[in-house]
Amino acid sequence: MVRYLGFACVTYAKRWTTNRTFRLANLSEKKVVETVNANLDDMERILAWMAKFPSLRLFRIGSSLIPFASHEKFRFDWRKLFGERLKEISEKFLPLGFRFSMHPGQYIVINSPSLKIYRRAVSEIIYSCQVLDAMSLDNSHKVIVHGGGIYGDKVESLSRLAKRLKCLPEEFRKRIALEHDEHCFSFADIVSVCEEVGVAPVFDWHHQSLLPTMDLERWLLRAKALWDGIPEVHISSQKPNASAGAHDLFVRTKDLRGLIASLPFVFDLMIEAKAKEVAALKVRGWLKRNNALLTEK
Repeated sequence: MVRYLGFACVTYAKRWTTNRTFRLANLSEKKVVETVNANLDDMERILAWMAKFPSLRLFRIGSSLIPFASHEKFRFDWRKLFGERLKEISEKFLPLGFRFSMHPGQYIVINSPSLKIYRRAVSEIIYSCQVLDAMSLDNSHKVIVHGGGIYGDKVESLSRLAKRLKCLPEEFRKRIALEHDEHCFSFADIVSVCEEVGVAPVFDWHHQSLLPTMDLERWLLRAKALWDGIPEVHISSQKPNASAGAHDLFVRTKDLRGLIASLPFVFDLMIEAKAKEVAALKVRGWLKRNNALLTEK
C-alpha cells in the first residue's frame, strides 16, 4: 500500500526545475543568487501544484539547487544567503505532509579507492544534508546515496563502503539512506551494509528486476526494521532498446503490479520515470483504481 508518491527535481510538462546551474568559470555571488532564487521560485511552484493532490507529497530537490555549493572554489555563505527562504518553504509545505529528499549524482562514489573522489563525495553529501538541515527537516527526509563500485573486489568494496559510512559524523550519517543498483550491489548487499552501519536502505524495483535479490520479502522486512518511519521506495521501467537501467518515460503496469504485490508494508513511492509529474499522475490513477493508495481511497 502506498501512502505518498512523487517525483524528482523537475517537471516534464510545466518546465519548472530546481536544477538550474551555470559554468564553473562563471561562478560569482551575483550568479549564485540569481540562479538559486530561480530554483527556489520553481520549487515553490512545483510544491504548490503538488499540494492540489492529497497523495503527491514526495519531492526530491535537485542537487544543483545551489550550484557548486560543495566545490572548493565556492566561497559564499549560502546558508546566510538562502537559509531563511529555505526554512520559509519548509514551514509552508511541511504541515501539508510533504517529504523531501536529495540524491547526489552517480559520480558521487563514497567507496571509491581514490581519496580524491571519496572526499568529493563526502563534500557533496554534507552539502545535501545541510540543505535539508537549513529547512529544519528531521531525519525522515533523506539524502540518498548509491553503494558505489566493485573495483575488482566486491567483498572489499562493501567493507570499504561500511567503513567510510561509519567515518561520517553521526549528524550526517543519520540523514543518509543507501540504495542498491542494477550492476554492482544487490538489495541484499546494501541491506547487509545498512544493518552494520545503522542507516536506512532504499528499495528500487527497477534495480531489483535487473540485479535480483532472492527471498526478497525477508530482505524487505529486514530493511523496514532500519527505517524510523515509512520507508521510501523507487520505481521506474526499463526504456526499450536502451542500456540496462535506462528509465522510460512512464511506469509500466506490470512493474506497478509487481511492486505492490511484493512489498508487505506501507511505503512512500518515488516515481523515477522521465515524464516526471505526468508519470506520477498516471501512477496515482492506477493506484487509486486498484485501491492501493492509502491517502486517496
